[in-house]
Amino acid sequence: MVSLPMTENEIPNISDSNNVGWATPRLNRRLGRTRDSSTCFCAPPIRTNVATPLPLDSTAIDAIDEIFAEVSAGRRLHAARKSLSYLQTGGDAEALIAKARHHLVYNADEPHDYKFSEAVFDSYAQLANSDWRHHFLCAGMAYFKAPAKRPGPVVEQMLERLKT
Repeated sequence: MVSLPMTENEIPNISDSNNVGWATPRLNRRLGRTRDSSTCFCAPPIRTNVATPLPLDSTAIDAIDEIFAEVSAGRRLHAARKSLSYLQTGGDAEALIAKARHHLVYNADEPHDYKFSEAVFDSYAQLANSDWRHHFLCAGMAYFKAPAKRPGPVVEQMLERLKT
């Protein structure tokens, strides 16, 4: 099971059957991960409050801005829980994804920023069970780009060129 990071400094265990997590035993010990019977390091079990929705103060489009305000403030777990509440109460997942893509395009620092987010969006679209889909998309909130006051350097250069 993968747990959401509780702080910006925690890194989730993404080890697969190739035992990638075993390559970094010091990091795993530092993060409190232990060895299981298959000799790979595993993330601590997910806490039950991670999967529980957190009520929103806003509705509709304002709700999405409220969710991303939590991401900006470094409260990514709150953002994940609020996005789950938003989706479970009939919120538009496509609007949430569109806003995440907007922040991604304007604030991405490297290609891996795109790879992860787009993989989450693609996998979300592939899941048949809507409850799993909501939980999966909300877990991605912990890693989506936060809104920024200024776009990234590449976008900034392109906007300048479009003005001339």
